[in-house]
Amino acid sequence: MKYRRRLAALAAAFGLGLLGLGVPSTPAEAAPTWTLRWAPDPTVQGLGAFETLEDDRADSHTSFGPHIKVAGDAYRFDMHMVDRDTSTDRQRHEVTGNRTSSSSYLQWKLGETWRVTYSMYIPSSLMATTTFTHIMQTKQPGPGTSPITVTSLRRVNGVQTIEHKVIAGDVTVGRTNLEPLQNKWIDIEYEMKIGDGTAGSVRWVVKSAGTTIVDATKTGVDTFLADRVRPKWGIYRSLGDTSGSLRDTYLLLRNMRAYELTAGTPGDTQAPTVPDGLRSTGTTASSVSLAWNASSDDTGVTGYDVYRDGTKASTVSGTSATVSGLAASTSYSFTVRARDAAGNVSAASNSLPVTTSAGSGGTDTQAPSAPSGLYSPSKTSSSVSLAWNASSDNVGVTGYDVYRGTTKVSTVTGTSATVSGLSASTGYSFTVKARDAAGNVSASSTSVSVTTDAAGGGICPTAWSSTQSYVPGDVVSYAGHKYTATYYSTGAVPNDPTSWAVWRDDGAC
Repeated sequence: MKYRRRLAALAAAFGLGLLGLGVPSTPAEAAPTWTLRWAPDPTVQGLGAFETLEDDRADSHTSFGPHIKVAGDAYRFDMHMVDRDTSTDRQRHEVTGNRTSSSSYLQWKLGETWRVTYSMYIPSSLMATTTFTHIMQTKQPGPGTSPITVTSLRRVNGVQTIEHKVIAGDVTVGRTNLEPLQNKWIDIEYEMKIGDGTAGSVRWVVKSAGTTIVDATKTGVDTFLADRVRPKWGIYRSLGDTSGSLRDTYLLLRNMRAYELTAGTPGDTQAPTVPDGLRSTGTTASSVSLAWNASSDDTGVTGYDVYRDGTKASTVSGTSATVSGLAASTSYSFTVRARDAAGNVSAASNSLPVTTSAGSGGTDTQAPSAPSGLYSPSKTSSSVSLAWNASSDNVGVTGYDVYRGTTKVSTVTGTSATVSGLSASTGYSFTVKARDAAGNVSASSTSVSVTTDAAGGGICPTAWSSTQSYVPGDVVSYAGHKYTATYYSTGAVPNDPTSWAVWRDDGAC
């Protein structure tokens, strides 16, 4: 029995319309606006951007280290087949909530309307399943509470899809094919009006390369249990899948934002508080990276103006910025001011002097720190994927050299790489070194040993087609596996359980 507080009068009092579409505006009230409430920078707030973490809470895979981590400008969730939740029939690595400081976090309350936006990278190894695989949820805080809404990767008639549902009434908000959205960054917009009974509404938008794939809204739905609503992100999946789709995998999220629909007041004259904690997080010969602590405001901070020597250099929505186009070995003074939707601007932050690094002719002789945390999130019979934690440097890290044994095999600018051209069933040792613009190279990271997978059948044959007619003996590839037809078929998906009598799985290719 789900626990519920019926607050009909309060719900009616907060009936501001659906998702900001058609919200009434009176002469005494400004038009509603989306007010930015949360914009974490992974390199600054780290995992402190979230209210709670559920990282291997059953301690099932402690030898791996953190499964939830910062990876460059993104948050990364690693999932392995050996990982288990406290309920051993499932796996869970998730973050919850929107933390705004060490002592406070956003609370989504009854009658309010919220929007979250973020970019998401779903690799092909994170597949849709016949049982639940959730990658975003909204829930009432507390143990044992049911989800309110979920974004899931679900197989529908054998086809991989991504969908969003409201749990009460099993209402599907939207659904689309998953495979065209994998192995690329996609953008998500999610809006929820928190309403009891039929007072709630949900909008779910999926975009790929600027093209809208899904823009679906459901009104008259139940989006409230009790207390408040809290978003969750990560991988939470059942081990009961019957399609053979479970793999070691990961999920990446970046550019995370949370907005509240606020009415605003024409008479708003209160400026935000002064940004504090202004600091430099990195310099090059031509740029300075800055970060600061968030300001507060009676209606909400909408952005920050960054000044270089008294001249506005940029305006950003989050609490970090990089000012470019600077001269080498030159001192600059930076300040930041916060602004709200009414145009009120705070006083300037503390003034921060920063000197850019020397150009190529400088005297920088300090090497970066050694990369740490080197590990392999995935592998195939011919390649190994690697990831590590960023190094630090007095001037700035410009890249990383990846070594297989003593041989340098690639140089990358980020904190991950894939080494290809390897032999199947073979052990390799990898290390990474960081380098800066002056050519200084760090000591090696600790090594990681990885054995490639066994050969699965060589090069994958022609991909299966839903419109092609197949006869016994035809060979195709699907989802990284080689299949041989054992019966006549058209449209029978190779790894659909109902098609197992039609196709024989010959293993990975």
